[in-house]
Amino acid sequence: WMLAEDKFLGLCSKKYEKHKADGDSFAFQKSGSTAAVVFIVGDTIYVANCGDSHVYLYREGAPPLRLSDDHNTDNQKECARVRNAGAKVEQELVRRKIGCCMTEKVPAGKQRVWPGGLAITRSFGDYHAKLTAFGGVPDSVLYEFEELRKMDIEDRWQGLIIASDGAWDALTPDAIWRSFSGASNSAVAESEDEKLTVGLQTMVEACCMSEYWTSHGYDADNTTAIALSFNGAFAPGEKG
Repeated sequence: WMLAEDKFLGLCSKKYEKHKADGDSFAFQKSGSTAAVVFIVGDTIYVANCGDSHVYLYREGAPPLRLSDDHNTDNQKECARVRNAGAKVEQELVRRKIGCCMTEKVPAGKQRVWPGGLAITRSFGDYHAKLTAFGGVPDSVLYEFEELRKMDIEDRWQGLIIASDGAWDALTPDAIWRSFSGASNSAVAESEDEKLTVGLQTMVEACCMSEYWTSHGYDADNTTAIALSFNGAFAPGEKG
């Protein structure tokens, strides 16, 4: 994870230098990313995450099981850690019109980490929240995972969905699986990989078109997803 953070800084710095040479401004310190990782060794999986990208496990006869941690301002344990580091967790102040010619600042939206204005408490990059050189508070927003989970694969496991918050905010874990598995099973494709790809594309489109965004007054978030099928959940095949 430290290597990933260093590489992220290196990439952002190179992009900053290129934009600077071209006469453009590029606030690389405001670039950031989350991550969710699944590592499979034999019949054992290891899962870790940083931020609000999540991993859900789907099993026969059981509800979806989240295998990742919620590193955002909805997590009170994380908020307490951020505050102990010296940063604040508050709603953003926005201007509201009063009468014909006056305004006032009022809190609105999600709780955020200040400085930085992030709704997440762990990420790669986002140096404006982490580094004192950009006004950040060290150790407030971390890049480390909170817990490394280890599980043995079981016969009843159907699959894993690894996705960014654009998916999990838009649809419930059950709805995501129904969209993905339904499209995968009904897809006309030459290979099982292509069927899974069709399922993912259908699911991501459903997330982007979800009523969640309009009902909350947001634009659809960028969404990335990866699927893993176990034990022939969509087609005959070996475990893993």
